[in-house]
Amino acid sequence: MILRKSQISIFLIFGLTIVIAMAFIIYLSNSEKRKPLESVEDYLFMEKNSIEKFAQSCLDYVLDVALDELGEKGGYVYRKPGLKLQYTEDYEFTFLYIDRTRFLPELNSMILDVQKYIDENYRYCIDDFVAYEQRKWIVRIPEIRSKVTIGESDVTASLPFPAKFVRNELSFNLGTFNSVSKVRLKKIIREAGNIIQDAESAQLELDSGNEPSGPQSEFVRDGLLFLNYQYPDTGRFLWIIKDKSYEFFFAVNLET
Repeated sequence: MILRKSQISIFLIFGLTIVIAMAFIIYLSNSEKRKPLESVEDYLFMEKNSIEKFAQSCLDYVLDVALDELGEKGGYVYRKPGLKLQYTEDYEFTFLYIDRTRFLPELNSMILDVQKYIDENYRYCIDDFVAYEQRKWIVRIPEIRSKVTIGESDVTASLPFPAKFVRNELSFNLGTFNSVSKVRLKKIIREAGNIIQDAESAQLELDSGNEPSGPQSEFVRDGLLFLNYQYPDTGRFLWIIKDKSYEFFFAVNLET
């Protein structure tokens, strides 16, 4: 009888050991299953974060280039039919005439030019995410349509860009990117327009109130630096308005 009880006890202990062992194996199995899931989430986060930073840097870049182009060409990013351009050694800029046959473009025209530049060049910057396709991502790129706003203190560009990235069972979409350039372009355009509208008096006031430094006259107003150059023996004047490192070029012709 005692033997049978001992055998029963041994069987109970053995059975309990098996149950505990199986429970431990199941726990380890579930734990191992969770670990890859966590690493996949981390991987997905890092990949998306990297792609978003790259996409954002491209929007920042193409906006800056578009504004530089606009500044160097008197408010135009693209040549317009019949637009007369004068060339200097370093810059191409628009000639604007006192007889009112040439003006600075309207603000909305500048906005459309900058938007067009972003829409046409953003894909060149991201290079259609070829670097990520080489890492086995399938990329679906949407139509690129930016929206630009020229404000008093800055220029902003917004780009809804729901590009989709797929890799096996993994996928994610990008969102909207926004870029801000701290250029007071609206104020610069207003100041340039005032000079063009009253070019003769503006030039006389400048010459009488400032001693030229070499071929150049300059003054500061409301934090903007105004530089003026006269072409030798002509009534043509090149103006540059600077907002920190940003430069806006335009020309005034006082010749009749």
